[in-house]
Amino acid sequence: FKKNLTIYDITPEFLQSYENHMTKAGKSTSSIGIYMRQLRAIINQAIENNMLSADKYPFKKYQIPAGRNIKKALPSDDLQKLLDYTSKEAAKQKAIDFWIFSYLCNGINFTDIAHLKPENLDGNYINFYREKTKRTKKKDLRPIKVGLNPRVMEIINRQKNTDPENPYLFPILEAGLSPVTVKHRCQRFIKWVNKHMEEIRIEKEIGMKIGTYAARHSFSTVLKRKGASTSFIKESLGHSS
Repeated sequence: FKKNLTIYDITPEFLQSYENHMTKAGKSTSSIGIYMRQLRAIINQAIENNMLSADKYPFKKYQIPAGRNIKKALPSDDLQKLLDYTSKEAAKQKAIDFWIFSYLCNGINFTDIAHLKPENLDGNYINFYREKTKRTKKKDLRPIKVGLNPRVMEIINRQKNTDPENPYLFPILEAGLSPVTVKHRCQRFIKWVNKHMEEIRIEKEIGMKIGTYAARHSFSTVLKRKGASTSFIKESLGHSS
């Protein structure tokens, strides 16, 4: 878009011009938002390292566009097909186990599943902080409390870590990994589950995609269908609004 760009060239006018350029190139609102947030992170680092004055912060007068997330909740009959599903194939059983675990545990995000530790289990509950929230709301951290039912305990016992040296509940991560490796492991885990859930979707003739996010959205939508309050759903998901 602009050759030989310097950090001082990033102004509100530049950002709006860059957004217009990406829109004309056919980028979606979500994609534009991703590019802009990366650029904002660089600007924030420059200010933190005294390379740029805080009064030159260009994002004060420019608002990053945000795409509206399309919720992917399953219809009740398709959801029941998954809850009743078992497989003799270890990979499919593992994928459906983690999908159902997410659904039954307040729609827990799969990155948060990967970070669970045995100490998060407290009697009949799982208590955990969202990894996303740890980074963004250090002063107002609120734990999510999930009731453990027999199905959840069955999944934990089947899929839990058996390596005494590994501090995590499930064998997805291990001690001493760099943040970049942790991120890649979580992404690989999600991709692996999605791959096998797609096989299950075809096998059970389910119309819509049933990736990891479908478990989270199905949890919240079922609560809504059953008459739960918006504030209860919000707190169960760990959302601030």
